[in-house]
Amino acid sequence: MVSELERTTGEWADQLLLKLCGDAASEVGLAALAALTDEEKHPARAAARGRQAACHLAAMSSPRAEVRAAGCRSAAGKGAPAREVRGRIVELVRDEQPVVHVAAIEAADRLIPDDQEAFAAAFASIFYNLRVRAGELCGKRRDRRAVAPMRELLSIPKTHINRPADELRQRAARALADVGDPEAISFYVSLLDDEDPLVREFAGRGLATACRPGREQPLLDALGHADLPVRSWPQRGSPASAMIARCRSSPGRSSTRIARCVWAP
Repeated sequence: MVSELERTTGEWADQLLLKLCGDAASEVGLAALAALTDEEKHPARAAARGRQAACHLAAMSSPRAEVRAAGCRSAAGKGAPAREVRGRIVELVRDEQPVVHVAAIEAADRLIPDDQEAFAAAFASIFYNLRVRAGELCGKRRDRRAVAPMRELLSIPKTHINRPADELRQRAARALADVGDPEAISFYVSLLDDEDPLVREFAGRGLATACRPGREQPLLDALGHADLPVRSWPQRGSPASAMIARCRSSPGRSSTRIARCVWAP
C-alpha cells in the first residue's frame, strides 16, 4: 500500500501515509515516514511535509521502537518546529528502548539544546549509556550541565556492582574533558591516578582546557606524570605552555624542574 501511495499525490494520500507511520509493522511505518520526508525520492511531498510536525509526531507515536527512533531523527534532521515536537521528544527520552531514548536526546540537542527537562531526564536515567550520550552532547557545546553527572559516573568505585563499563567511563571522561570546567580542576587532577590510561589522558586534556592564567600549577604538576599522553597536554596551547617553552629554552633546564623555574623572573 505504501508504494502505491508514494506514487499518488493529494491530501488524502498524505493523510493515509501519516496513519501508516503508526502501523504495527515497523517496515510499513518506516516506509510511510520515508515517503513523507525523503527529499531525493519525493522532493515535492518532502518539501511540503518534511518541516511539519505531523509526520514526525506520527512516527514518534508508533508502537515500534525503530519507527519512534526514526521519527526523532527525522524531526531533528528536517528541523521540525521545536515547540510542537518538544513534549513528545521529552517523553521519548524516558523510553525504555535504548535506540529510542538515544535518538530522542540527540533530537533534543538539535532542536531544544537549552531544554532543562529533556537533559535532566537523561541524566537521571537508569541507563548509563543515555547519561553518557547526554554528557557527550553537552560536552561538544561546553555545557556545564554535563559535569556533575559525568563526575558521578566516574566516581563509582571499582568494587561497586553497578560500576559502568570501561567504554562508558572513557566516554564520560572525554565528555568531561570537552567541557573543561575550571570548577572541576580538582576532579581532573584526581582522575590522573585512574587505573584506565584513556581516562587519565582525558583528565589531562580536561585539565589543560580548564586551567586559566593564574591557575597553571596543576598543569605544571602534570608534567611529572608517568604517562606521556598526560604530560603532553599542558604543552598544547594551554595557559602554562608559554612558561613551559620559556623554561625549556633556558640552558640547563630539564622538564622535571620546570615547575620550579616557571616562576623565576
